[in-house]
Amino acid sequence: MRQMLPLVWSKEAGVKEAVVEAYRRLYLNPGGKRPKPQTLVRNLTGLIFDSTVERIKCLEELVSEFVQKEEVDSMVIQLLWERFTGKVPCTPEERRAAVILLGMAARGEPEIVGSNLETLYTVGLGSQASQDYQLARDICLAIGKLSNSKKQGVPGRSEAPFRLPADHPLFAHLCSAVTEGFSAPSLYWRPFAESAVSLLYRLAENPDQLCGSLLLRCSRLLVSPEPQGGGSPLPSAQSEEGKGAATELSVHLLTNLVSLVGQVALQQVVHLEQAVGPELQRRRLDREQRASKQRGASKPKRASVSAIEEELGLAENAAEDTEAELVRKVCDAELLQEGQLLSAFIPLVVKLCSNPGLYGDPDLATASCLALCKLATVSHDFCETHLRLLFTLLEKSALPAIRCNTMVALGDLCFRFPNLIEPWTPHLYARLRDPSPAVRRTALIVMTHLILKDMVKVKGQISEIASLLVDKEEEIALLARSFFNELSNKGNAVYNLLPDIISRLSDPEGGIEEEPFRTVMR
Repeated sequence: MRQMLPLVWSKEAGVKEAVVEAYRRLYLNPGGKRPKPQTLVRNLTGLIFDSTVERIKCLEELVSEFVQKEEVDSMVIQLLWERFTGKVPCTPEERRAAVILLGMAARGEPEIVGSNLETLYTVGLGSQASQDYQLARDICLAIGKLSNSKKQGVPGRSEAPFRLPADHPLFAHLCSAVTEGFSAPSLYWRPFAESAVSLLYRLAENPDQLCGSLLLRCSRLLVSPEPQGGGSPLPSAQSEEGKGAATELSVHLLTNLVSLVGQVALQQVVHLEQAVGPELQRRRLDREQRASKQRGASKPKRASVSAIEEELGLAENAAEDTEAELVRKVCDAELLQEGQLLSAFIPLVVKLCSNPGLYGDPDLATASCLALCKLATVSHDFCETHLRLLFTLLEKSALPAIRCNTMVALGDLCFRFPNLIEPWTPHLYARLRDPSPAVRRTALIVMTHLILKDMVKVKGQISEIASLLVDKEEEIALLARSFFNELSNKGNAVYNLLPDIISRLSDPEGGIEEEPFRTVMR
């Protein structure tokens, strides 16, 4: 049944409906009868245990659809709340599953979370947050579903996005939970902190001020950590000014700070492009509608250039381009400029990434690389300046996790700054021969996405993907076969590439052996 879940995303309506109906019969109407709330909750909880992120996303699609169609009894939702608050005894895993299921249901009906918002943040993000950061993270994800409550509006009607005031108690609880856990030696604090920052940007008014204050508070804790701070100290190093005195910093705290910096930078860009930009457009349309009503519609339009543009929709497109250009200008020219808060952390991140021998802790190296990748998405100039460092990490890092993360980030940068990445395309293809199966798999997924979206020109390096048809890892071979199946739907693309593929694979120096070659050609 779990293997069937991804089919819920099928483009064929019949396939998707068959999956939905199968789960409906198994869980909502087994034997033609509606199960007891306890039974349904227990069965859904069992589905969440040991599930991957992908499968949980698929399950969310199903649960939200059931809730939208009012097929989930209110007693089921009530039981989930009782598990979360502790009124019904359950294990920590079952409690987390209850929050995840409530978040899934809130996607179909946001009021499920909205009506109990105070319960969520007082119980899960209060003094108990430090006891279970996994639960705190799931609470942030569940509350984040509230941002979807105003997205589906009436066409032609302008509605302000859903936001909570910056002084709302939710954000005070969030910031306190993040700062109080900054010095705690917990592996789950970073995922929670990233979810908390994302939630601040999705729901708070002026989230940049809240997150700026959060960064400053955590920076002070780095210099003067609280007693419970863990982690070994970094090796002493002379300050750049040559003043001599060296300061030992906890590797764990520095890793936490770098991770937080990267997340704030990324969410600031997302906030500008997905919240500020559309809000500027909404307000412009509001002004235009009010002005149009004041002028009245009685005056006949002249056949002028502006009237023709208005009929064709060109005037509105030009206005939208102006707003998008303003957001791009802010990202490129302001966010990382000297004097801005994020710019203070850039030398630290770059130094950590440029000296893997001196700062060799795996967690610190991985977090620093990820922060550099996120900062690169902010500004075209910053990305161009540090692109060589990113590709150096991609090719020479000893940690497969860093190579995987950098490959994914560079794939995203192909969409954001295509002209910058295009000359480096051969280096992306080269990761298809990486000794690590995880890196090869990641590189194949990224290149598949880029090629099928026409973001990367299909050149002779396509033979690198063809060679993966005989990869030792069965999953990688299946992904490569799936890629060529999708590519074959784009006209004669595969046939046009055959000469290059045959030439490169049969090359005695860089090709493959005869038997694998025959397998690829078949």
